[in-house]
Amino acid sequence: MEENIVMKQHSKEYLIELANNNGTPDWLRLLISKAIETNGDVSLADMTTIYSMLKNEDCTKIPLLTITSTEMEHNKILLKELIHHKGVCALKEEQKIHFSNEITILYGLNGTGKSSYFKILNEIVGGNQKKEIKGNIYKDIATQVDTEINFIEPNGNENIIHWYNQSRSIAPLNCIRVFDSSYLNGLLNKRSTDETLVNPYGLHLFSYISEKLDELKQKIEIERINELSQQPNIDITHLNERYKEMFSSKKINERYKCDIEKLYVYSNEIDNIIEEKVRTIKDIEQVNLEDKIQLEKINIENFTQLKKKVHDYNNWVIQSLSEIKDLIYSLQFYKYESIKVKDKLSILNEIGNTDSDSWKAFIKAGNKYLIDSSFHDEDRCPYCRQLLDKNALNIIKAYGIFINDDTEKMLSSLKLKINNQKIKINGFSVNLSISENIKNILIHNEDDNFLYMIENLEMHYNSIKQMMLHLLDKNAIDCNIYLHTENVVEKLEGYITNSENIIKGYQSDREKRNERISKLKDEIAPLQEHKYISEHKDDFFKWFTHCSMAEKLIKIEKKINTKNISDLANKAYNELITDNLRLKFEEELIKIGFSNLKVVLESAGTKKGNSSMKMKLERFDDVTAVLSEGEQKGVGLALFIAEAKMQQTSNPIIFDDPVNSLDHRIAAQLAERLLSLDNQLIIFTHNKLFLDAFECSNDAHICKNMNGGCNKNKGKHIFLYHVLSESKMLKGIITPKNEDSSQSYINEAKKKLQKSPFTESLEVSANLRYAIERIIDEVVFNHQIPTKMSNKNSRISWDDLIKMNNDPILINKLKSYHSRLSGGCLHNGAEEGENSIEKEEFENIINYLESILR
Repeated sequence: MEENIVMKQHSKEYLIELANNNGTPDWLRLLISKAIETNGDVSLADMTTIYSMLKNEDCTKIPLLTITSTEMEHNKILLKELIHHKGVCALKEEQKIHFSNEITILYGLNGTGKSSYFKILNEIVGGNQKKEIKGNIYKDIATQVDTEINFIEPNGNENIIHWYNQSRSIAPLNCIRVFDSSYLNGLLNKRSTDETLVNPYGLHLFSYISEKLDELKQKIEIERINELSQQPNIDITHLNERYKEMFSSKKINERYKCDIEKLYVYSNEIDNIIEEKVRTIKDIEQVNLEDKIQLEKINIENFTQLKKKVHDYNNWVIQSLSEIKDLIYSLQFYKYESIKVKDKLSILNEIGNTDSDSWKAFIKAGNKYLIDSSFHDEDRCPYCRQLLDKNALNIIKAYGIFINDDTEKMLSSLKLKINNQKIKINGFSVNLSISENIKNILIHNEDDNFLYMIENLEMHYNSIKQMMLHLLDKNAIDCNIYLHTENVVEKLEGYITNSENIIKGYQSDREKRNERISKLKDEIAPLQEHKYISEHKDDFFKWFTHCSMAEKLIKIEKKINTKNISDLANKAYNELITDNLRLKFEEELIKIGFSNLKVVLESAGTKKGNSSMKMKLERFDDVTAVLSEGEQKGVGLALFIAEAKMQQTSNPIIFDDPVNSLDHRIAAQLAERLLSLDNQLIIFTHNKLFLDAFECSNDAHICKNMNGGCNKNKGKHIFLYHVLSESKMLKGIITPKNEDSSQSYINEAKKKLQKSPFTESLEVSANLRYAIERIIDEVVFNHQIPTKMSNKNSRISWDDLIKMNNDPILINKLKSYHSRLSGGCLHNGAEEGENSIEKEEFENIINYLESILR
């Protein structure tokens, strides 16, 4: 068997179902409740309460919201009577409104107390927006609200509900619909110059609640940032790495937090321990190993430089000796070769002096002459051209051998090289530059022999230079030149090695010292950290407090999620906005006079309470015009009626000032549209033209007998009440239409005057003032209303116009009495206290008024 699924008919039903879900937190339930109560206008005070519940995770149980029975929507309830016993604003006590089964109109000017009766009904049936009901501010002691409402249940039984302003939306009366200005909240949203989005069935509540959720999130985020900004500055340089990470990330580690809180208590003995360890570190650091290491490095550098110089000088000596030997060997070789050549040229000895340079030059010049002159006759002299004998020819041959011999050239070259070598040796500078540092080291080590040795080393090298020059001068090969520097190099290397070993020792000591210092600092760090924490424990406490609150706010913020609202909105829009609703809405717009507006459906994406289906208005006449205030009100009324038609409800409907901002024509058409509805209607209005439309309608009549005895068959029965105010302290006087006459008010004044003692001067003044106002209508105007102020344009009473009374004496007299009655009691000024109206004066006024009516 299939389950009978009841379709929801209003967004409030979806929201109430969500609010009543067991998983819905109380703060969200309260937000939904207030959004429903106010029709999307939650007060700042309520939002503050909701925020407080959310932030403090308040578990205050919010009562489950009442869901309007969908079944009851299709069963007819009839309101019979509303009685105000006492306690609502300044309403007069024991006032009774008897409701027509069809239409009841309560007409009254602003400030007469009419709205207070609407508020009573609105709260009992759970109207669009919660209305605050106050007590009489003119009473010293507030009076408990006490009202009752009589109604007929669908089964025909009569029921009475006593209401004391302790709850709203009382079942089964919560199926009654209400139209007031709050119905328009969120109803229309301007999207462009020619389009207006419409949110029927209170669908704007979804986006409204989503916006409020975003506001809550934003408020939490602002408060979280504020909490973090109030955190005191913690100097993390005093803390260990674990704590540094916690304070840098601004995220509390509970274990570390507990450890820090244990350090709030501090002992002076810890200071002594810190001082002792700091002193030890200073003592250790006084031994400046770095300087000692640096000094040894300087020693190594000095010894190394000296060693390099000895090495370089030794290499130069060895190289120079090698070069000298090569030169001398070559010189001796070519000298020997020269002797051998001379033996071959012994014939030249006969000439004599052939070893001289001038002779050699002469022979070379002659040879050059022969070459240049191209003379080749070997038997003749190249100079005189004479035939030569055999001896002369041998001499000439010897000249040829002499001239072609290279030995002389080589000897000349070697002599030049030897001279250059001497220059090179003389130019070589020996400068050992033994530093004072080395001298001091050797003196300190009592190594006098070595000091003497290296100090004379430069002299030794210069001596070797002289010996090498001597060899070159003598062209001697055998020489006893020895360096004898092996011991010097060995000693220098020993000193270098010694300094290197000393450095290693210092470095080892430094490592041990640094380890000791590091260990002491590691021991001091937690003690200093302890001291810092104890000295700044208030800052740490505040830091943890603000950080804890910030983390709590993050968790709370994550609980705010608009997805459920968005999903629910999507479902509600798709189920509630139908083409049938569009058609009915468009029909209602036409019926009340807005045929220039067209209703269309469109799809849209879902985001934060906005759904996939939208209904919008478009204009036919002027696409650039926006909806006026009156048009907005008319659209709201058309949609309200369309919703009622869609919901097929036959239950009563309450209207509060529905024609505000509507023009005369639209107000009249609305009246005719309301008369066509099958629902019991209760209408509150201060608009005379709107009231006149009902009085002039051919489809209804104003009942003169409101106690069930009206037998008039012309259309619907309308019960018309005037709501009057006797004074600012006494309002809401309910006067049936048939009793709203000058004589009725005069009779009421007479009754009050008969009471003894007489204490109701204010009330009598009000009654007589109303009587004078009615006499003006009844006598002066003869019940006529200007056509521009009436809907009776086609029914002018020409004969009655002739009987209008424009007597100046009468009018001045009425004016005088009206002024006296108004100034003497209603204004509560000096005249009331110093020139109050006595009983006799009231009686005289009554006598005059009754004389007019005879």
